[in-house]
Amino acid sequence: MQTEKIMAFVRQNLFAFILGFGVLGMFLFFNLSGRECFNCEKTQTFKPDQRNRSSGIRFHK
Repeated sequence: MQTEKIMAFVRQNLFAFILGFGVLGMFLFFNLSGRECFNCEKTQTFKPDQRNRSSGIRFHK
């Protein structure tokens, strides 16, 4: 009975499981192969443009 509920849940959410395991697999593949997935170093600072604030985001190094 419990197994049937689990299988029904998996069938209803199959796309989400496939997508989640795919992203997790790619993340692990890139990390274990030595490539960077996410670079969290702070390399840029955000400053709003003082002349015209609606002109968009500007990054200054």
